[in-house]
Amino acid sequence: MLTVLIIDDQITLLEAVVEGLAIEGFIILQASDGYEGIQLAREAVPDIIICDINMPEMSGFEVLETLRKDSLTAAIPFIFLSARNGVSDIRTGMNYGADDYLTKPVNYTELIKAVRSRLARNSAFQVQRLRDYAHRLVIAQEQERRNFAAALRSNLGDTLSDIKVTLEMLRRLPPANQASTLQTAERLIQEAVTIINNLSHSLMPSTLMHIGILPALLLLMDQIERSGQLRVEFIHQGMEDYNDLDFSINVYRIVQEALANVQKHSGVNTALVRLWAEDDFVHLQIEDNGVGFDVESVFNSIDKIGVITMRERAYLLHGELTILSSLHAGTRIYGRFPMRYRAEITVDENAPDAYEEDLEYPPSSAALENGHAFSALSTLTDREKQILLMVVNGATSQEIADKLVISTRTVETHRLNMMRKLGLRGMPALMRFAVEKGLIGKRVS
Repeated sequence: MLTVLIIDDQITLLEAVVEGLAIEGFIILQASDGYEGIQLAREAVPDIIICDINMPEMSGFEVLETLRKDSLTAAIPFIFLSARNGVSDIRTGMNYGADDYLTKPVNYTELIKAVRSRLARNSAFQVQRLRDYAHRLVIAQEQERRNFAAALRSNLGDTLSDIKVTLEMLRRLPPANQASTLQTAERLIQEAVTIINNLSHSLMPSTLMHIGILPALLLLMDQIERSGQLRVEFIHQGMEDYNDLDFSINVYRIVQEALANVQKHSGVNTALVRLWAEDDFVHLQIEDNGVGFDVESVFNSIDKIGVITMRERAYLLHGELTILSSLHAGTRIYGRFPMRYRAEITVDENAPDAYEEDLEYPPSSAALENGHAFSALSTLTDREKQILLMVVNGATSQEIADKLVISTRTVETHRLNMMRKLGLRGMPALMRFAVEKGLIGKRVS
């Protein structure tokens, strides 16, 4: 069944609409303000959103703007429902990126027609997008094959030709004069082995196959820093003995794609990557303070395969990946993946590896906080920690705002950021987290 989220501070005036949508077979979710609506949208990911414009604290325009910055909610069809019926009002709503604009008092038939029309259009768009995406994947696959064939010819072809010539010379030389030529042949063969290992590593880092995700990421960071284009601060905790190959491959590719995007598009030369295990989940955070991008346009574009693939890889792991970004405001990526098993890592000592070297885990600059193991709580700012404690102990947004002398809008912004960093959706999940961490009854310092 399809889900409709209605956001309106006067929801009782829409009882007939709610009942009618329910009769039509829709599941109805209701929020009485913008903050609650954003939280419900992230928690339930409805099929369509109907939102009022004139609401206290946060307007419908701000709700739409916030949802469009979040990869989880950016593509949800959005209909404004407002008493503003001027041409300029309607134009403003559409300019914000709404899919439709209806005026109050609402005509029920018109509303149902608009909802079904937007859902049908979105469904057709998604089908076409999948076709385009599949087409792009085929093209990308063919391009990758051409690139690999060219790499074989340019990197390995010349070396093999030199080996062939050297062996021909060796065959013609008397035994007494073969030593120097043999050394040349050995050197060329070693070069060929190195080239093959490098090509193999570019397709699938052997460290992933043999010693797990952490060494592979350490090598990736090292290679990136040696290029001189980007300095990466890598913070990790509890991943040393995790050897799930599917997880390793997909998370490695997510990090690799994210850092490649930082290098190419962010305009900054530093990035932060956090990876840690906690409560049977692996958490991933990637942050930069670069130029950012329009999340909605990227996820609606078939040309941005890399970013779309990052999210699909998260789904393959039965996890979730949220990408938050906007122009001139940097990019934040939050991932949360269930741990399937822990296993002792076994190393195949006979496996060739162009990157065989003594790997040491560097000390993690934020692996410990006040003597406690690094955790999701460590990633929260002091203000977010204050608000977390107050929320789980029953304080309302207005009470928090009064105590901390900030606006309720600021409280809700911190609250949304806090939920994303913790990888949680909705109050039930937050309360379970609070109970597990012993936060109930704890006072704000």
